[in-house]
Amino acid sequence: MKTSKRFTHTIKALTLFSGLSCAAANAGTLIGTTGSATGIDGLVIEGVVYDITFSLSSQSYEDVFGTETPVFLGDEAGANAARDAIRDFLSAEGVTRVTNISTAANSFVHVPYLVTSTDVTRASAFNSLPGSDNWVDGPVTVLSRTIQNSNVSWATFTVVPEPSSLALLGVGGLLVARRRVGD
Repeated sequence: MKTSKRFTHTIKALTLFSGLSCAAANAGTLIGTTGSATGIDGLVIEGVVYDITFSLSSQSYEDVFGTETPVFLGDEAGANAARDAIRDFLSAEGVTRVTNISTAANSFVHVPYLVTSTDVTRASAFNSLPGSDNWVDGPVTVLSRTIQNSNVSWATFTVVPEPSSLALLGVGGLLVARRRVGD
């Protein structure tokens, strides 16, 4: 009976830890400074946790992605959701610019979702007043795949493993350990 009760408390603790980890991941963490952000770790977009990196300015789409497929390629709604999450995060954190973009220029962060042999259509967020933290939706326009622009930064996304999945692996390990002790 004591072992069963201890096991139940362990499961509850792991569930609570998993929930707290997910809540912390929703907040995101700024990488770099408010005057030169290089990325965001742990930002949740449509229920998925991403680490986001902003490319250095003066890099074209081809420079950043090469032959890799952007996460939101073919998903305009997802690209817009990513743009909105980035915009809201940068505004809330007081970020005035990303990477090495001049303080005299507007900072643009682009999320590509449609790529042809020559052009890229993207959702973007930009600070509407150079040097301010007033991030708004940028125009959805088409850029050349090879153009380099000193106030443009491309957002790249890496999926972060879900903490609750890790917790489930831990629970499975506890079950195996408990079974071995009982044998």
